Amino acid sequence: MAKRGTRSAAGKTKRRLGSGILVGILIGVAVSIAVAIYVNRAALQIQDNNGISAPERSGVIQEQDDVEFDFYKLLPSADRKDNAPPEGDDSEQSISVEVLFLQVAALSNAQEADNLKARLALNGFESRIQATALSDGTLLHRVRLGPYSTQREMESVRQRLQEFNFETTVVRVSN
Repeated sequence: MAKRGTRSAAGKTKRRLGSGILVGILIGVAVSIAVAIYVNRAALQIQDNNGISAPERSGVIQEQDDVEFDFYKLLPSADRKDNAPPEGDDSEQSISVEVLFLQVAALSNAQEADNLKARLALNGFESRIQATALSDGTLLHRVRLGPYSTQREMESVRQRLQEFNFETTVVRVSN
């Protein structure tokens, strides 16, 4: 009879082990569902601005450009004669500073632009998204790297981008 008692004790430990594994799996599934719900809600909160139509967005961009800060009043204004450069010095007036950017894409979907920016960041590149409204009311999101002051600096970054299969366009902006 002693043998039967040991068999029943071994059966009980197997049942306890099986029920422990089952409880652990259920807790793991519950935690993963809770994390998935939390992440999806956070993503939906980020995407809430996608419901805004293009004309409303372009209005927001224009309002941001029209903001005037108090410290601008402290700077010398360009229309004053006492702050104007001498008329005989043409060399300073003809100098225009050219800044270089590498544009990876111009996308109409803000989420796709964010995804591209994230892919660039994962590969070690810092990029910016610039939203611009076109004349027909559509909104484009430009994904750009830069600014670069020299052609050599820009070309080295462009070659590194090509190693990761990113096609770029050089954008020159002069001030």
